[in-house]
Amino acid sequence: MKKKVFLINDANAAALGEMEYGVAKGCRNFIYITISTGIGGGIIIDGELYTGATGMAGEVGHIVVEPDGMPCNCGGVGCWELYASGSAIARRAREKIQQGRKTRLLKIAGGDLDKIDALLIKKAAEQGDALARKLVAETARYLGIGLGSLINIFNPELIVFGGGLSKMGDALLEPAIREAGRRSYHDAYKVVKFALAELGDNSGVLGAAVYARNELKKLKKAG
Repeated sequence: MKKKVFLINDANAAALGEMEYGVAKGCRNFIYITISTGIGGGIIIDGELYTGATGMAGEVGHIVVEPDGMPCNCGGVGCWELYASGSAIARRAREKIQQGRKTRLLKIAGGDLDKIDALLIKKAAEQGDALARKLVAETARYLGIGLGSLINIFNPELIVFGGGLSKMGDALLEPAIREAGRRSYHDAYKVVKFALAELGDNSGVLGAAVYARNELKKLKKAG
């Protein structure tokens, strides 16, 4: 028995999920950004998922924020996700520790460098650790640079944050949003709102179901 199968990018699916059932319900122009190991995005324009000419739209993690920066797996250099993702902040922490920087991060991680992650860095920052605070500030700045570009290009009414790094909350997102304001047109920035994904890990699952339902409707309509 033949069955229809539909494929969709995880961030695109999450955008659909949040539009249908979550914090973006009723929004017709918004961007979903997942900040995790890397950075991905889903773009909704006039109530529809925008996928571009070949389905590659939404790869926001590869906006260039450092023209002469580190090489990326995509083949480019200086990509946003190399500087503002969860793996980026953890990598910088390990590098600083290996360079001899004094910090309580290693103690909190039980002496294991590999256990240092974004939430542990947040914990150390809240305890007043200077390195952790600097790492959060640097990551927020880079996050804001990318957000400013998205605001200028798409003029969204809402930007939704998902993914593990977004769980750092206001410590990361508030300075990032302020940085975005410094790097985007005032008229576009003043109308955009920012919110955390409401559906959590279910954003993508529910969005995939929405996508499959919509595609089936298109097939039936086409006859």
